[in-house]
Amino acid sequence: MAKIGVWSIEENGPVRIEETAIDFERDLEDWIEADPALLQAGLTIVGRQFPVEGGRIDLLAIDPQGRWTVIEIKRNALARDAVAQAIDYGACIAGESDEDIERKANEYLSRRGVTLQKVLSDVAENEDGDGVGREIQLFIVGTGSQRGLERMMKFLSERHGVPITAFTFDAFRGPSGRRLLVRAFAEADVKELEQAIYTTGFYVNKARAIKNSARELVDRFGGEIPRTLDELVTLPGVGRKTASVVLGAGVGLAEGVVLDTHVARITRMHALTAEKDPVKIERNLMALLTRKDWIGYSHMLIVHGRSICVARRPRCGECFLGELCPSAKSV
Repeated sequence: MAKIGVWSIEENGPVRIEETAIDFERDLEDWIEADPALLQAGLTIVGRQFPVEGGRIDLLAIDPQGRWTVIEIKRNALARDAVAQAIDYGACIAGESDEDIERKANEYLSRRGVTLQKVLSDVAENEDGDGVGREIQLFIVGTGSQRGLERMMKFLSERHGVPITAFTFDAFRGPSGRRLLVRAFAEADVKELEQAIYTTGFYVNKARAIKNSARELVDRFGGEIPRTLDELVTLPGVGRKTASVVLGAGVGLAEGVVLDTHVARITRMHALTAEKDPVKIERNLMALLTRKDWIGYSHMLIVHGRSICVARRPRCGECFLGELCPSAKSV
């Protein structure tokens, strides 16, 4: 388990923030329900204390790929019983009838003015999803992990294909009384990081890059995120795209045009470039667009590419750019 230190910078200098003893299990449940991105971007909570044959699932969610996500939360360090509990809950969800799971989810979702059918429909419209079925992944959440947990999870995931991920948090209370929730990566064991990001794919290389980047941020930049693209790309695993996202979305600095697949594809479709190389496409866009539009251009095309100009099934009839798009009648 990684150990971290947190300080508050006050007028008289740094003040050490001590770990706080709080009702961690209940608080974590509240916080994750309020912001599921603490665990994974795009999660939608569809149940809290969700009743199944084996008990009550702390939180039940659906991720952007349509996977049902069982979230088991423990107040202390994660032990092997947390894995067993999560597997049992996963088996319960797999065995639920469509009618029962929809009824229970809608009891929770009705308070938010949505239905399970709407959530599933939104997932099905995501071009990155593989369709909505009863595929299940398991998240276990706590304040650390006991010896042997990583070995068990690695065996389950690599030998038996069980998609299980552990998330560990620490809570602190600052001088003002405000609570802080942190996850530590700079001193983390790389195997722990691999488990934390297992569901993202290429998790071995990503975990190594996260650990090394976190270490360099501390050693070379005093724990601060660099504010220039040239400095950011010196960090392990960080290229121009990642650096531009951090600067643009994180601090509002336009140092480049974020070029993901949607941006490149739609830019070519509108004949704004004839290039196929990402670096050359970005240079074309930087010359074509005013600097103040570099950040917004990428965001708009990404949204447009996901919602209207979808690669496999473009909705040209709904596109307000249809009359201007040279490709509208050919896709």
